[in-house]
Amino acid sequence: EKLKKSGIATMTALAEAAADSRPDGFVPATFDKLRSQARLQNGYKVSGAHKWELLEDPEIGVLPPASPNDIFFDMEGFPYFVERGGLEYLFGAVTRDKQFYPWWAHNRDQEAEAFAGFVKWAYDKLQADPTAHIYHYAPYEVTALNKLATRHGVMEQQVDWLITQGKMIDLYKVVKGSIMVSQPSYSIKKLEAFYEFGRKSTVVDAGSSIEEYDYYRQLVEQDPAEAKRVLQTIADYNEDDCVSTL
Repeated sequence: EKLKKSGIATMTALAEAAADSRPDGFVPATFDKLRSQARLQNGYKVSGAHKWELLEDPEIGVLPPASPNDIFFDMEGFPYFVERGGLEYLFGAVTRDKQFYPWWAHNRDQEAEAFAGFVKWAYDKLQADPTAHIYHYAPYEVTALNKLATRHGVMEQQVDWLITQGKMIDLYKVVKGSIMVSQPSYSIKKLEAFYEFGRKSTVVDAGSSIEEYDYYRQLVEQDPAEAKRVLQTIADYNEDDCVSTL
């Protein structure tokens, strides 16, 4: 609304706006950042070629050195679970050799077991190798681990150690603090255009994975073979997310 009031009504106009055309209500740095983002996105619309720009003092500079025992972690949740609070039904991780490790849960008791199983596995690896870290994309995983530790009253000390000792690294924060890209979003799927990542799963996004898991739950009693196939597509999707994070 601020931009429109100043006569900048399209992304193209914002991309072409002069630095001295800053509307009232914008600090210079914010307006410059918006112009740069619009210029990148508009450039892609015109040329079809994706581009990126390095930010000053990029966040990637503070990443720790790679460890052979690093973990790349992604979770899947089902918000429509019959009990309040949803169900965290898949804890997926890959190691640097791209080996995939899934922990599944289809009810509350299994959720506690899967949560504890993943946390123990990760905690033990990081205790054995102080140079190793858990990498994830966006803050969901940290929030969910804290929630589950409280919900089930297990692994609270281990989760606290992983978080307070800086062992969990949010690569979304690193990306946003390091580069500006020609995509309309900084989701991991949008970033894959820059490293030509080929997904094997037919599930395309988090919303679709929720729908597929709902379908799986309906099929369990009626058609176990089809249910198993659907569950495998979700596993493939989660594995793709983990490898893409790597």
